[in-house]
Amino acid sequence: MDNISNFKDGDVIQSIYSGISYKVISRDKNGMAVLLNLTTDKTEHWNAYNNRHFFALKGQLNLF
Repeated sequence: MDNISNFKDGDVIQSIYSGISYKVISRDKNGMAVLLNLTTDKTEHWNAYNNRHFFALKGQLNLF
């Protein structure tokens, strides 16, 4: 499992605890990340370094 800081902008990740999928919108130099919750279609602000419960969803087709 990885912290949000280990992923790139645009990656689709999932929490092992909730099963919710997110798209990484941006990560700043102050340790925060903006994620798009793909269930609710709302942005959320997360600590990018203290949430080691995400994994990347593979096999995604990027059309844009």
